[in-house]
Amino acid sequence: MKKIVFIFLLFFVNISFCQYKVAENYLVQRIVHTRAPYNAFVGIYRTDSYGEYYISSEKDVISFIESDSVDRSKLVLTLSLGGNYTLSLRGNYTLKDSSININYRCYKYFKTIYEYIILDDTEVYKIGGELYAIRKIKYAYLDNVDMYAQKKDYYFYLYGDDQPSEDDDTVLVSAKTFFKTDYIHCLLFVMELKPTHKKIASHLWRRRYEFLNDCFGI
Repeated sequence: MKKIVFIFLLFFVNISFCQYKVAENYLVQRIVHTRAPYNAFVGIYRTDSYGEYYISSEKDVISFIESDSVDRSKLVLTLSLGGNYTLSLRGNYTLKDSSININYRCYKYFKTIYEYIILDDTEVYKIGGELYAIRKIKYAYLDNVDMYAQKKDYYFYLYGDDQPSEDDDTVLVSAKTFFKTDYIHCLLFVMELKPTHKKIASHLWRRRYEFLNDCFGI
């Protein structure tokens, strides 16, 4: 029965997301030890994100580890389509290009990027004195489209608070403009979790569930 449902969803998605591409890359997300209002990772560790995520090629992740430095110019800004959510939870981004045929109703069946970051077995690496959650995924995405969010959501991103303003519900701000980039992946859904390359895995610091030792003294 589950197989039939999955095949149906794939068929439905294939119609709705007829212009999507498929790739295998790595989510690379900085983890910070703070009580700042970012998304929770575990305990007082947070993902350094209010809704934006980053993807990198396997070759570049290996290079980051070997050089002990993350070259942020090699990271692709990755955003998710949203619904009635804040930027921090799903990524309340939308597309204004009417030529892109997207059926939003289908997207709710898939996990968000954030939900994959906080899986218990997510690997964490120390690179350049900082912590990064890294995991390999096969995913469907729209290539280099501009995405938009309401001005109030960017206000939350900047100030950690959702202050009302008179143009909250009418003004959309370009993600390319806000993040100062010309290239964005619009991640639609993750198709499969992939094993980490052995050259990367050999430098594993700990997995997410091991942070419980610090949080609860296990």
